[in-house]
Amino acid sequence: MSEVLLEGVRCRRGSFLLEVDRLLVGSGEKVAVLGENGSGKSTLLMVMAGFLKGEGRVKIGGMDVQGMLAEERAKRVVYLPQRVDLVFNYTVFQVVLMGRYAYTEGLRPAKEDMGRTEGVLRELGLWEMRDRGVLELSGGEQRRVFLAKVLNQGSDVLLLDEPTEMMDVRNAKLVLERIVRLSQTVVAVFHDVNLALRFFDRFLFLKNGRLVADVGREQVDEDLLRFVYDTDVKRGEAFLFY
Repeated sequence: MSEVLLEGVRCRRGSFLLEVDRLLVGSGEKVAVLGENGSGKSTLLMVMAGFLKGEGRVKIGGMDVQGMLAEERAKRVVYLPQRVDLVFNYTVFQVVLMGRYAYTEGLRPAKEDMGRTEGVLRELGLWEMRDRGVLELSGGEQRRVFLAKVLNQGSDVLLLDEPTEMMDVRNAKLVLERIVRLSQTVVAVFHDVNLALRFFDRFLFLKNGRLVADVGREQVDEDLLRFVYDTDVKRGEAFLFY
């Protein structure tokens, strides 16, 4: 099971407070999280991943995420942050292979792990650069590499903070088409409302640390967006903010 349940969550980061009374994300759902900068989107993902702790309960597949051992948690949930700090110039292949470490138990990766890694690299158009160092890549290329690592981990739940950040249009489309085909549960943060609407069906809107709307695509309208973003909105073929 890859159901995510939050109940009575209160998580404080400095002066900021995230409050979620109840949120259930069903197994296999693809959910976009939207809202202004500082509304709590990244905090919500980090609470789901078990990296931030506060009041309330967070369960994945019926298990308390805080009570999981590290290896078990890695198989249940994986988190892609907005920013990944790079220190060593590992090759693209090495970075993506790291997604399999939860399954190798400290041993040399098996043939299956190597095969899965190659498959993910090919799917995201990274195979030809597999021997390049990640520090030599553009920001958009690095983003695809770390997303490939997340996909290679094969966790039940994927928590993605701006998964297409710095990617060009073609690669962003490639990545999102791949993500929405996954059998796993996906919760992804977006700043681009129109991009989220193109690929996702359920939308969580945060404002000032509160979950103010949990809606389907047909319920995302000008009134809701004006309220969430405090700006004028008009709808044509896409929402225009001005």
